[in-house]
Amino acid sequence: MKIDFSQLDRPGTPEEELKEKKRREREIADDFEKRSQRCKHRVNITISADPESRFSMSGTPMLHLCGLDDRGRSVRVDYFAPDHMSRDEFHRYFEQFLPEMPLSLQGYWKPFNDRHGKTHFTFIAQFIELR
Repeated sequence: MKIDFSQLDRPGTPEEELKEKKRREREIADDFEKRSQRCKHRVNITISADPESRFSMSGTPMLHLCGLDDRGRSVRVDYFAPDHMSRDEFHRYFEQFLPEMPLSLQGYWKPFNDRHGKTHFTFIAQFIELR
């Protein structure tokens, strides 16, 4: 079976390209707004282990970091890539993080219970900045 890729919907005319560009800008702005609303806390960490590139159960690329905060406490961090970020963009973004790198994170704490009933917290980063 052959797949005819010429049937894919692609912007062809300048008007369609402009419409697609505006749609993407709107998508990025909406994502930024949603992420901003979820930012309840700020945490400074220094990465203590190699960052991991993972995928959520729904296939969303995510970055997993382990680090130490300013008081020496261990912090687990998950960052879910925005929908508008391509896999190539995500991999370029992921590759910049190295052990011993100081970061400033904005996001929220998400609790989870282990199999023994003990509550742990993961920081769900919405924004990551180099310190």
